[in-house]
Amino acid sequence: MKSILEALRLAVSSEHSVVQVSDACWKGDDHWKENYNKVDQSNHEELLRLGKENRRKRAENKARGLSR
Repeated sequence: MKSILEALRLAVSSEHSVVQVSDACWKGDDHWKENYNKVDQSNHEELLRLGKENRRKRAENKARGLSR
């Protein structure tokens, strides 16, 4: 946490922009946007399974004293 606060202090006190925007871009069309974060009947079961697995792992980690 200390390093994050120090980074924020540095960013706030900077005389120059601390944000750098890349000029890189994805080639091709925007077809990927149609499926990004898509939730419907076609992936409902898989998303349920993944959610249950995620909760199980988090509960195991919590029981072992681990956290995010």
